[in-house]
Amino acid sequence: MKKVIIADDNLLIAEAIKSYTEMLKYKVIVICRNKKEILLEIEKNKPDIILLDISMESDSDGITACKEIKINFNDIYIIFLTGYPIITLKKELKHVNYDGYIEKPVTFDKLKNSLDNLFV
Repeated sequence: MKKVIIADDNLLIAEAIKSYTEMLKYKVIVICRNKKEILLEIEKNKPDIILLDISMESDSDGITACKEIKINFNDIYIIFLTGYPIITLKKELKHVNYDGYIEKPVTFDKLKNSLDNLFV
């Protein structure tokens, strides 16, 4: 069973995503609220996938977190979550190594499609 970290500072959204993820037979190991928590959990739990909100509060945005994660853990898949259309973030994402993108609101079908695309 693939292990997933959900990184979103909005707990209600994170819990909904967790529910969808578990319905798809993935194991959600933790919900993180910032980059510091994500990095600690990566070391402890070695996830396969991170569902990463681009606009997190506190120490780092998701794009910065993704860059750092991919430098040290390139084998972890990262799917961005955001309320912004991909077209508005094209410039920021141009040089970022990420594996997928889900525009909020995250629905079961959007999540399923993104996760299915990782393993085709």
